Amino acid sequence: MKRILQASLCLCEPVNHFAWVSILKFYSSAVGQLSLIFGWALFGNPVFAEATQPESFSWAKHNRYIEAYAGSHNQDYQEQDTQGLTTNGVLDTETGNQDHIGLALRWQTSGGWLMQLQAQRQSGTTNYNGYLQSGGGSLTPYRATTGNVATQLAVQVGYALNSDNWPALPASLQITPLVQFGENRWQRNLVQYSEDYRYTTRAIGAQLQWQVRPGTVLEVQVLNGRTGVATVSASALGFTADQPGATMRQWHVGFSQDLRQMFNAQALKGWRLLARYGQTTLAHDASPLVNGLQAPPNQHQPSEWVIGLQKQF
Repeated sequence: MKRILQASLCLCEPVNHFAWVSILKFYSSAVGQLSLIFGWALFGNPVFAEATQPESFSWAKHNRYIEAYAGSHNQDYQEQDTQGLTTNGVLDTETGNQDHIGLALRWQTSGGWLMQLQAQRQSGTTNYNGYLQSGGGSLTPYRATTGNVATQLAVQVGYALNSDNWPALPASLQITPLVQFGENRWQRNLVQYSEDYRYTTRAIGAQLQWQVRPGTVLEVQVLNGRTGVATVSASALGFTADQPGATMRQWHVGFSQDLRQMFNAQALKGWRLLARYGQTTLAHDASPLVNGLQAPPNQHQPSEWVIGLQKQF
């Protein structure tokens, strides 16, 4: 928001011949192991092809699991100048990477209904690049480090289309039109005070799942919707205001891999590795003036990558 404080911006020794030989042997072995892993992921494991036969596949059974994951969240936030105070139209930005963790529960019925509950949390510092505002409306460039804690809760409901209820689809594909409702909070700890943002989201879209080969499933999801009214407060300044909602877009792409097949270990039955990358773009319009202060229009475009585990029911 606009304010009189922050305007939210070798040396190395020679190695003998025998040491080089040892190093080369080590890296050759490591590269060989990595090649086997990636080759398995792409083309399957010929050694275990007969020992571990895939079980009969069902989309309903595949989509009954709980997952936990962790990764990195890239913050990309800016507040926009609508009064011509800056040369580039930006009052401040917040950028940087934060820790990202999450849990999700997904359940698909035999009749095709799919529901997912998801909870996520990000925390860490970002780089603030903005201004200090002094008398007469003049601005002085200012940089600082900002602490952040953000949480998102989301529920998705959809109806899955696959070869069971739409014979025209191949058995390896499932398409799920869905709706999503979300509750979001972001606590932004600036140097002199804190700001608290709370808002909801609603969106519609679709999810595509493709069984690339037995045990490996690729997933792509695209959503489009709007943010609800955001309540912004800075108690130290006696400021609380509502920002009207605006547009929201969200997408992710990821895959899951059956670990029992990957390691030929019956003890890993029902466990899957997951990896996912996604991005969200959302915005809010400016708030009204309250006690001479205003939360300006903003745009937030975070992205994240995560890895984790799924346990199938």
